[in-house]
Amino acid sequence: MNTIPSAPIKEIYVLSRAQKRLWEVCQDENINGSYNLVSALELTGNLDIGKLRLAWGSVIQKHEVLRTCFVQNQGIKQSYRPYEESHSDLRVVDLRNNENSREIALSQIKIDTCQTFNLNEDILVNISLYLLDQESSIFFLKIHHIIADVWSMKVLVRDLFCAYHTFCQGLQPAINLPSQYKDFVEWQNHLSGEAPKLILPNASSPTNTSVYVDEAKIVLPREVVHKLNKLVVVENGTLFMALVASINALFYRYTNQSDIILGTSVSGREKFDLSNQIGLYTNTIALRNTVRGDMMFRAFLKRVILNSLLAFDNQVYPFDQVVLDLGIERQVHQNSLFNVWVEYSTPEKTSPPIQQIGALKINPFETSSQLYRTDIAFYFHYNKNEVAIKVYFRADKFEQITMDKMLQHFVQLTTLLALNPDKNISDHVFLSKMRSASYCTSSITLPTIMK
Repeated sequence: MNTIPSAPIKEIYVLSRAQKRLWEVCQDENINGSYNLVSALELTGNLDIGKLRLAWGSVIQKHEVLRTCFVQNQGIKQSYRPYEESHSDLRVVDLRNNENSREIALSQIKIDTCQTFNLNEDILVNISLYLLDQESSIFFLKIHHIIADVWSMKVLVRDLFCAYHTFCQGLQPAINLPSQYKDFVEWQNHLSGEAPKLILPNASSPTNTSVYVDEAKIVLPREVVHKLNKLVVVENGTLFMALVASINALFYRYTNQSDIILGTSVSGREKFDLSNQIGLYTNTIALRNTVRGDMMFRAFLKRVILNSLLAFDNQVYPFDQVVLDLGIERQVHQNSLFNVWVEYSTPEKTSPPIQQIGALKINPFETSSQLYRTDIAFYFHYNKNEVAIKVYFRADKFEQITMDKMLQHFVQLTTLLALNPDKNISDHVFLSKMRSASYCTSSITLPTIMK
């Protein structure tokens, strides 16, 4: 794999295209922590807090992007604080004398998640350690999206606990990297129609830019997953693409809208060896498909696979440039191009990069406090031939019972599509006749359809 060229040494550097977009969005004072990335881990066993502090310092020294500061110099630019001036220490909260220490920690994490960084002044990453009892603690990491992405979170956690393990052995961890985020930004900056928005029924127009979301859960049965996998193998696609096709079919049946755009993300680390880097490399991909009721699901799936492959082949094209090219006005309160998000994961992607260091065990800790920037977000997790589905939704736009019913409909329709892929999409019956007849009325609401 090619090595990214080194950027010249300067006092200030330009922002990446994604950073410019985020900087503009984050000038809205009501952004409410929407662009905070958070991760929590439960640590069980003997923990040396002093060694963990040393490890955190080595990570800050290793990844200069964690020392980013923004300055005004003929427009917004970024610079990097010297390591000695980057006062991002491990915050320790001792709750060992509280009977309900776990609940207190979770409550404080939720509050911290929503607190915004000051992009002009703050160190844009911090970590906290909540001591629950003599054996257990919760490690909480928060970082602003303008200097990192989801991939970066795993890199940071891995490097932190690898360094911790090295210090525990009485050694010094390596802190040199072949390239830094500024090298990618410098390389990227030297590279020389109307889009439909899915109209979600019963979606009000809130004034806040972000709120805590609620969630709904369901499992797609193994036999359905098996049928979908057989379908996509024949069509040279993936299970993710089949799930995207099913979401399109569901919203078509709800809204009678044919032209649908869903959003998803890619790591953005394909061109160079960036797997060990922290930075905002991720890119957003718009998956646009046209679905008709008189199409067989197999035929529609072929189209979704083709369109998805084309989108992924062009994933290096910045999403903000796509928005500009289409002449779409940027919106702070919602994504400019879509309002439904789709993600797909496997255990390899979601498990901690390090699960044990000596007697210290590291496990995921569910906080349910992440903020989202689309109305609805589908998260599919494939494990042991099942797909666990979690949908996050804006509680100020949709009711819990509405989204629970939507997930039931998704499983019902997906089952029908998988078992009968050569049947027209509109011929699958998963709603009553009264509800089916009511999609197309402009005044229909999602809860009415789902009763």
